[in-house]
Amino acid sequence: MNNLKYITLGVFLILIQILISGYINIWPVLYIAVFPFVIIILPQQINKFLLLVLAALLGLAVDFISDGIPGLNAAAATALAFFKDPILRLTVSKTSLDNLSGVTEYALGSSKFILYTVLLYSVFFLFYMGLDSIGYYTFGYTVLRFSVNIVVNTIITVLFGKALAKQLFFK
Repeated sequence: MNNLKYITLGVFLILIQILISGYINIWPVLYIAVFPFVIIILPQQINKFLLLVLAALLGLAVDFISDGIPGLNAAAATALAFFKDPILRLTVSKTSLDNLSGVTEYALGSSKFILYTVLLYSVFFLFYMGLDSIGYYTFGYTVLRFSVNIVVNTIITVLFGKALAKQLFFK
């Protein structure tokens, strides 16, 4: 796949993330994170060090352009990138992994892509919320926040991913 498509997607998602963070506040519990989508679908063959650097840079871009805590998105995105390969190996069989052309719903199948996305968003929000709210909230509120964010962001990623994959990767 063309690297320009991933770069374009990354820039587009950062802009969408900034608009969402700055102008849409649906519920204080909910943090819509669309920028990790580009990390989630990057090809499995990408150099792991490059993946970590790209994730950190994407997160830093969102942190510094939006009004968030500097480093929070960067740390969560880097953790997501670090666990991407082990989670992919956990959700996809070894034979399927060797023949994998891309990490999209079309390549993995709906159920495996949803599981893969849920696990990656779990890592992302575990780090994000762990760093954001150490000791500030009750356990019940944190569990609610964690659960709502994983469900909503997975739904957005799956729906957004279908539409975007058709536009960018399957013309």
